[in-house]
Amino acid sequence: MLVTVEGTDGMLPSPTPGDDEVRAALEKALSILEQAEQRTLEMRAKGVALIGLRNAGRPWEEILLDEHPPPMTVLLAESAHAIGEASSLMRRAEVRVLHRSGCSMARIAHRLGVSRQRVSSMLKLGEVRQAQNGAPERAAEKGSG
Repeated sequence: MLVTVEGTDGMLPSPTPGDDEVRAALEKALSILEQAEQRTLEMRAKGVALIGLRNAGRPWEEILLDEHPPPMTVLLAESAHAIGEASSLMRRAEVRVLHRSGCSMARIAHRLGVSRQRVSSMLKLGEVRQAQNGAPERAAEKGSG
């Protein structure tokens, strides 16, 4: 799928500081979404099979206790967690890049649907990680966001 951005002429602008941070987070998010897409197909097939067993008259207790691991609930939880991690990576990268470019914390917060205090917290967390690592937080690192 081709994504276009309003106001662009189709030419890619020269990278600016922080561009690669967002790009790395976005690439990681796309990878996670690709994996989630495959997992979704597996979960749909499993869900259809479970409903088929129920439609055949088997009781839920038997169906659920005989379900091949991992259970549907675990698959759903793992998928939600992975997508949440991708969201956190993107959000943290966006916050840092927008703040470095001069956007106010209030404007960033409004864009992301979080409080200004949450934006401040994400910026401070990034500063702590930078001080600990001697470099900006990398998109592959895990953390809350």
